[in-house]
Amino acid sequence: VVTRRTIFDLRQARDRAHILEGLAVALANIDEIITLIKSAKNPGEAKEKLLSQDWQASTVNALLKTISDEDISNSRPLTLGQGYGLLPNGKYKLSPVQVQAILDLRLHRLTALEQDKIVQEYKELLIKIKDLLEILNNKQRLLAVIETELDEIRNEFADARRTEIQDAQDDIEVEDLIEQEDVVVTLSHKGYVKYQQLAVYQTQKR
Repeated sequence: VVTRRTIFDLRQARDRAHILEGLAVALANIDEIITLIKSAKNPGEAKEKLLSQDWQASTVNALLKTISDEDISNSRPLTLGQGYGLLPNGKYKLSPVQVQAILDLRLHRLTALEQDKIVQEYKELLIKIKDLLEILNNKQRLLAVIETELDEIRNEFADARRTEIQDAQDDIEVEDLIEQEDVVVTLSHKGYVKYQQLAVYQTQKR
């Protein structure tokens, strides 16, 4: 359960980090992107134009310089094609998912404070991704998580035992375990025997 949950959380964190990268690129090129969107005839054309260009990635580059190459690689969604993301020439290729997030971006998120929030959330996600990968790749860490969660369950739900297990004090026969009830026993002319509870027999009006 812990492993499956961790894999799910890792996938969610990678997808979110990918979105935040795209938003950071959009904010670094906000004037050009707004002009492009305004000049497009419809949302589909705007999306195609955003996908076709390579964008300046100053904000992302500055952010990624503080992060190891391993962490950057680990944050990349497994389903993301190789042609997207940070390019060798220092520019950035937006993915369809990122472009859609940019088109859905609300104006209030263009403030300097919101930009800082996006960058901060991105950094926190990279730390979370690294932690989740450690749980999946380190058996001792996985067992430690399981132990911690079991302790939490015990502390929250444990109570005194309500039953006692004792040796039998008296001899019990098989007949003692059979419930006493009134029955009707029927014997056919061919020698077949059948019994029914009396209540059932009376219900059938026999």
